[in-house]
Formats: sequence, C-alpha cells, structure tokens
Amino acid sequence: MGAICKVAAVLILGLSITLFATDTSVKTDTGVTASAEVSIDARIESIKSANPEQRRELMNKFKEELAKMNREERMEAISKLREQMQVQNTMQAEEHASEHIQKGMQNMVQRQQSMQMRHEGEMEQMHQMQGVDQYRESVGSGAGAGASGGGGGPIVPFHGQRQ
Repeated sequence: MGAICKVAAVLILGLSITLFATDTSVKTDTGVTASAEVSIDARIESIKSANPEQRRELMNKFKEELAKMNREERMEAISKLREQMQVQNTMQAEEHASEHIQKGMQNMVQRQQSMQMRHEGEMEQMHQMQGVDQYRESVGSGAGAGASGGGGGPIVPFHGQRQ
C-alpha cells in the first residue's frame, strides 16, 4: 500500500512540474470556488480509498482536470492531494511501526519463556543427578558405614555436565 502511495506522489510531483512549466492558461479567476473545492476534496477521498486499479484511473481523470485549471487552482489542488497522501502515508507508517514493535515484543517474550523452560529443565536434570549420586553413595558405602559417618564424605553439589 505504501508503494502505491509513493507512486501516486511521484506522479503528482511530475504532473505538477510539467503543468507549472507549461502554464499557458489565461487567468479567469484567482480563487477556487466552493464547488470546485468540494469536487477536489471528493476526488482526493475517492483516490485514497480506491483499489490500485481504480486509483490509477481516478488519478488520470484528476490529472485531466488539473490540466484544465488555472495555475492557482492547480497549485491548491496538488497541495491538497499531497497533504492528504502524506497524512495517509504517515498513518500507515505509524501502523507499520506499531506492528513491528508488537512483533518484537512477542519474540522477546517467547525467547524469555524458552530460556526459562531450558533453565528449569537443566535444574531438574541437576537435581535428578544429585539424587542418583546420593543413592549410589548410600548403597555403595553400606548401611553401617553410612550410619556411623565413616563412608562417602560430604555431599557436594554438581555444576557441570556428566559424561
């Protein structure tokens, strides 16, 4: 959608430069009438809301109307169109940025949850290995040796990979 708006803006810019450079119309009225303003605003709104194929047709018709206007009317109409398209582009950019931020936040939360789950799994595995070690020590040292304190030595937590 943004690319289409940019293309429309480039077309308008090219048309305005061409029309201003070749302005040979006779000035009849320095102001734009109220009905012409409404017509221009209505055209701009229809261009903004049209699908790409219709937008191209509407832009061509709008260009034909611009060619029939005197210089001041053309300048005002092109200015309005640029203003409206810029507002639309700004809104689209803000929406895109908001979506991008939301996706980034979702990815960050997912990574954080994944890391937490991995950490919990590693902790569970470590506790299981400690239980196995304790069991082996109690079985290997015999019942009497464990009771008298003569076997095995102190239990030290393990913080690494088993081989």
